[in-house]
Amino acid sequence: MKLSRLKRKHKRVISVGKIAEQFWCEMKVELKLLYDIKPSNALVRKGKRIHDEISGKASLPRPKNFIDWLGGQIYFTNLSIESFLKSGLGREVFLVTKVDGDGWRWYLSGSIDEIRKKGGRTQVVERKTRLREEVPENESHKVQGLLYHLMLDEARRQKVSRNVKRAYGVVERAAISKEFSQAVGMTERNVKAILRTLDSKLPMIPELDEEVVVIYESQKTGERIGEVRFKAQREEIERILQFSREYWAGEREALKTRENWKCRFCEVRKYCL
Repeated sequence: MKLSRLKRKHKRVISVGKIAEQFWCEMKVELKLLYDIKPSNALVRKGKRIHDEISGKASLPRPKNFIDWLGGQIYFTNLSIESFLKSGLGREVFLVTKVDGDGWRWYLSGSIDEIRKKGGRTQVVERKTRLREEVPENESHKVQGLLYHLMLDEARRQKVSRNVKRAYGVVERAAISKEFSQAVGMTERNVKAILRTLDSKLPMIPELDEEVVVIYESQKTGERIGEVRFKAQREEIERILQFSREYWAGEREALKTRENWKCRFCEVRKYCL
């Protein structure tokens, strides 16, 4: 598949994680797409396992198709928001949010690690696990946190059901399989119905706190290493989206990181000239 065709796919809907990757090394993003390279890093896999354990999904079966996966994401997001509204804490909040720019529209997707109440407002929290016991300087983590803040803020005023339909082409009768719904404990299998429940819950989320937190935890011990806090400023978020969009729209070539130390640990370095 030509790179231009791969890029066109992401001009319509893109994950926040993929945009954040651009701020680590955009050339790496391009080469992974071009050569269909999947994440192989053991630390990445371990980090995902830890997230699944925190969210209570570790013991659940893997979905066998996209609709089961999507339905599961929405179902657990409804449970997370219920938990947040009752106790002030919700984890793994999956959203698809519409973002409009100058002559373009983008659907951002992703799962916010944690939302919690702070002084009557809602705070976005991103959790990262690390092998090294130190807080890194990582621009991509900040980008991810800022975009999740944007997504949740916009989702409170949007119909996520409409966004999902337009982003993924999900039809009215789309239904989760009996096997997966039974294993997970769902009583409703129609994806549209589960989305309507999400639409009704999102406006109940209080206004967002402007501060975003990235918490770093040890992969060895699970203990907290430290955290980074920053304010979500609209101008900075718009610059992030503009920079990212230029690449996917074909307005510029992929940029390679200037931090050469990253290349030593890169799984696509053999393809990189």
